[in-house]
Amino acid sequence: MSPEERARLTVFTAVRNPFDDLVSMWQKNRAVVAGTLERPDQIMSPARVRQLEFSATHTFPDWIAHRWGRHGLASRFRSHPVASFAHTEGVDRVLRFENLQDDFRTLLKDIGYPGSIELPRVNVTEGRRHYREYYTESARRTVERAWRTELDRYGYSF
Repeated sequence: MSPEERARLTVFTAVRNPFDDLVSMWQKNRAVVAGTLERPDQIMSPARVRQLEFSATHTFPDWIAHRWGRHGLASRFRSHPVASFAHTEGVDRVLRFENLQDDFRTLLKDIGYPGSIELPRVNVTEGRRHYREYYTESARRTVERAWRTELDRYGYSF
């Protein structure tokens, strides 16, 4: 794409509060193991299977400590898409998952789109409580330490 073509586009993406996203990630891992969340198109490595099993057999704070604590592999090599928010580099607008419909409506208005589009809610984590209810003080500090750059960049807090 040429710079001229890019200049005519509005490029946008979305970010999500890491505290909230991690709860969903843990719960979805548990659902895969329980067989209530199908992933038929996903080929799982032995490491991924171990990760899923750990999620299913440990509490959320234990999972956080294991994955993002000082000795957790993920603290050195963060693999979750939200890990570095690299997908936000070079975009014109960053929408927030927590306000996605409103942010999208504003984006459409700002680019002069004459109609409205209602975003469907898909891949909803069923039966979960507010993310704060899953965290211990230690788990909160671990996430704050591991995700400090992203929390600061987008103004997220516990």
